Amino acid sequence: MRGMAARLRNSVNYESLLGVFVACTLYSGALQLVLFISLHFPPILGKSFIAIAILLAAPVGARVIYKLELDSGAFTAVWIWAAYVAWSTLAVSWTTSVGVVGPKLALFFAINPTFLLLGLLVGYSESALNSLIFAIKVIALLAGVAALTFAELGTAALTSHLSKDTVIVFASGYQPITMAVGVGGALFFVSMLTSRASPIATTIQILGWAFLGIGTLAGGGRSAAIGAGVAEMAILVLLFVRLSSRGESRQARKLLIWSVITVGFGIVLIYLGFQLQLRTLTRLMSFTDTFTDTTGRTWLFNKALLMASAHPIFGAGFGSFHSTALNIESLGIYPHNIFLEILAETGLIGLILYTSFVGTTIYLTLVRAQRLMLEHAAVWSAFMVTAIVANMVSGTITDRFMIFSLGMGLGLVSRMRTTDNEPVDLHFGDRLET
Repeated sequence: MRGMAARLRNSVNYESLLGVFVACTLYSGALQLVLFISLHFPPILGKSFIAIAILLAAPVGARVIYKLELDSGAFTAVWIWAAYVAWSTLAVSWTTSVGVVGPKLALFFAINPTFLLLGLLVGYSESALNSLIFAIKVIALLAGVAALTFAELGTAALTSHLSKDTVIVFASGYQPITMAVGVGGALFFVSMLTSRASPIATTIQILGWAFLGIGTLAGGGRSAAIGAGVAEMAILVLLFVRLSSRGESRQARKLLIWSVITVGFGIVLIYLGFQLQLRTLTRLMSFTDTFTDTTGRTWLFNKALLMASAHPIFGAGFGSFHSTALNIESLGIYPHNIFLEILAETGLIGLILYTSFVGTTIYLTLVRAQRLMLEHAAVWSAFMVTAIVANMVSGTITDRFMIFSLGMGLGLVSRMRTTDNEPVDLHFGDRLET
């Protein structure tokens, strides 16, 4: 019996399990809605998904972390991040939102180190990254069905089944649903362009991409939809630059054909979305209008800029936006732009530290991208670009997608440092030749 148990432990691919658990953690909000819509699971069970996934990921991550060897550049980026966290913590001492700062700081400390580490581990382990991609695609397809169901039912019909305490969770559930669907669609897009596969498998990738495109427009999350669309264009640019720099002009020209197809499909999809009154597009119409949207972006941005102009160097204090800018003690109201939030609350010092961390990570990853397989470089672009765009129009400093994407980049950078031979990159050329 002991021998069987030992063989079972040895046969388990812990890195692959880590990728699955991390996917469930990242998109726990989408899974929460999927469970409710499809199986009528109680909201409390769905909300516990993130805790369950983290608990499962912890022992698996502990078995993987001993392999992690940070690149010197990645180590520098982590120190810059630590300085940013330390400065944000210090900024608590002059906050004006006493009722908000405690919960927000706790969430900040729970999210940042956890998802930075998870991103590092997934980026460093090829097995974990591949299983993460597969798991997100599955979650995205389920979330796509939920998004279309959610759009059909409407918020009123959906929330009529809920108690007052949980209505807000589902009424605002469009963001996690759309984020899962949008990123999943971008990953199908990457596989469609870079993976060697049979014609049947290729057709499945194309259909998955098309279906999730519709799901993105039905989900309702405006920033996530914009981020996913920009990410797909960024992937095309990245692949074109890589191919051109390697002198593969024929493949680069074929990529331009894919670009035209992608843009054309997007135009048709948006036209049909307007005809069907899909929720993302109808909400985009009120993106900056405070009268029809209580989170009108220009209004919130201006509030943050006014606050920053009054406290330019040190900021008004961590968590202060709620009381200083709006006279509201609520975690649910924030500038909806992570950079403006950092500037307003922690000043130029905090913004310089944070942008230095982001810029260093992106620079290191793009430099190392010359050695990454095209698929993994494009996958990282799907995560990173979606997160940056979404955080510029809807994000907050406690957002897990941004810090996870940055951690993944540093993990990829460190993996390239420990790779003796440059990976052979055959996928994209094979796809274009078929």
